[in-house]
Order: sequence, then C-alpha cells, then structure tokens
Amino acid sequence: MRPQPVFANGQQRGYRIYPGRNRQQFAKLGLMPGDLVTSINGAALDDPARGMEILQSMNSATDVTVTIERNGQTSQISINNAQVAAEAAAAAAQSEMAQEAVESDEQENTE
Repeated sequence: MRPQPVFANGQQRGYRIYPGRNRQQFAKLGLMPGDLVTSINGAALDDPARGMEILQSMNSATDVTVTIERNGQTSQISINNAQVAAEAAAAAAQSEMAQEAVESDEQENTE
C-alpha cells in the first residue's frame, strides 16, 4: 500500500491510499485506489508526526477498523489481518506449486 498525506486548510485530513504490488489483495480488503483513510481503530490520522505510525500499526493489529472517505461518503471497513495473512500464504504456496509444475514439465521436455 502506498499512502500519500492529504491536507486541507493547512490541516492533515488523512492519507490517500493506493495499492502496492498486490492489487488483488488491496481490492479484497474492500479498498479502492484513491480512498482517503481518515482514522484507524478510532485514531484520527490528522497528525503528521503520528499519522504514519498509526497507519503502520495496521500490520501488527489482529483486527483493524479503517474509516475511509470515498466519493464524498464516509464508511468503515473491518480488516482481519490473520485472515489476510492466511490468504496471502495460500496464494504464495499455490503460485510456488504452479512454478514447480512448470519447471518439472520443462525438465521432462529437455530429457
């Protein structure tokens, strides 16, 4: 995820977020590119000194509630990091197995 601070009238409002390398996981979380995250677990992201620290706390918390603004509407998204991690691990394992199968087929074809 790539966060960019957003300011209005000299005051930070939050972070506009964009997907990093894993766009699919970003979308599965219910996030869309350009969403404005205004708070995490009730902690407002209006302080530049603490904002990134709070944003990074998403990675270590088990359950996270993210308040976002999208198209002028405010909503909350609940994220279960344990489930996200399990899905990412399963996807990585599946990708690794597919790669091994391709390498095995290539090896058989060269023998």
